[in-house]
Parts: sequence; C-alpha cells; structure tokens
Amino acid sequence: EISKIRDKNKRITKILNDLDLDEKKVEPEMSVLEKPERLLTVEDHEVKVEKYLTPEQRKKLEEQQKLDEERRAREKGDNQRERALDMMMGGVLEIRKEDELKKDVPVPLFMQQKPETEWSEDEVKLVKEYERKVKDLNEEREKFRKQLETELRK
Repeated sequence: EISKIRDKNKRITKILNDLDLDEKKVEPEMSVLEKPERLLTVEDHEVKVEKYLTPEQRKKLEEQQKLDEERRAREKGDNQRERALDMMMGGVLEIRKEDELKKDVPVPLFMQQKPETEWSEDEVKLVKEYERKVKDLNEEREKFRKQLETELRK
C-alpha cells in the first residue's frame, strides 16, 4: 500500500512541476509502533557525533576515493555510446510529449529583420504558416495542461 502511495506521489510531483504549482503532499512513513524492530536500531542520521576513523581506515578510505575518481575519469573520458546519444537524440532515448510541448516554434528570420511592408508573398505565406503552428502548439499545451490538472484531481 505504501509503495502505491509513493508511486502516486512521484506522479503528483511530476505533474506539479509541469504545471508550475507548489502544493504540499503527504509522504507516508511507518511509525515506530508499526515497526517495533526499529526501536533497537540506530541510523546514521540519528547520531550527532562525527564517526571516528582509525589511521588505517582513513588511509583505506582515501585510496578508495582515489580509485573511484580514476574510474569516473576513465568513464567520462571517451564514452562513444553517450556521445552518440547526445549527438543524435539530444541525450534522451525516448521523446516525451511534454518535452516537445515545451519547445517553441522558431520564428522565421525575415520577421526579425524586415518590416511587414517589405515582405514578399512567399514570406506572408510563411508568416501565416508560422502563426498557425504557434496557435496549434498553444492549443496542444492547453490540452496537455488540462489533462494534467484532471489527473491531479484524481
């Protein structure tokens, strides 16, 4: 049951971020009464004193950190798969609808450079096409926003 609630909370958080809303949600946790075995365990965040490390442990920890750093440097160096993914698909494997709706329609260059009176017939057609695309995109955004709001109310 708690895992279902957590899954719903993740979805709610995603929807709230997409809608730019700031609402609080309930995060369920089991209390000590529901899990009596927790009475006898101490978690790291409950201890206020810094953990004491022997010189051997410190040395081992430093070596481990060096190895991790070297490994990350090697992985970061030349990863063909990630480079190819970035080049071809912008770093994502699946294109999501909400990502596409966040993009704006590019404004034709001549609209920024020439006044309206100097536009040719082809350019006027391009402007109408651009305005139609902007209108369609705004309608899609509004539909998606309403869909998210309806899902949020459930």
